[in-house]
Amino acid sequence: MSRMDTIDHLSQIPEDASFPDLREMFQTGRSVRGLDGKRDIGYRHGVMTELGDVEKSVWREAMLRLIDRSGEQKLFELLTELVLGFGWFNNWSRTSMEDAEMYALQLHSSRIFENEEWVCYQDFRLKMIEAGLVQALITAGPAVSVSLEDFFMEGSA
Repeated sequence: MSRMDTIDHLSQIPEDASFPDLREMFQTGRSVRGLDGKRDIGYRHGVMTELGDVEKSVWREAMLRLIDRSGEQKLFELLTELVLGFGWFNNWSRTSMEDAEMYALQLHSSRIFENEEWVCYQDFRLKMIEAGLVQALITAGPAVSVSLEDFFMEGSA
């Protein structure tokens, strides 16, 4: 498959497709013509991926299948909760659960939670730790004992 492929059915996406294969690069759209080639009969919304231009509902199903196969359902739930908690998202569009899930799928497909420069990285990492998805890193070294005498140099008055 190549980016030039148009994918309109879930059966066209390999069962072993990975997150990099399904990562959303950008959204696509085009008019759909009737059999006579002259009349527009609809509009096709898609998602450009490494596999090609995937129809939006097919991409959603492929992502959900991949999330299930990868055992990342709880991670997806946390991303959806995060999106619903975004004040700008709720005010910007009259958000439906479907909109929130689509945005969470976009974040999930890009593995945003692995990017330490993501503005929500620390907060989301804490949610992942609380959910038991990752372990907290303990970076403290061995305990160090310091006494007041350590600060006085020998021979000083």
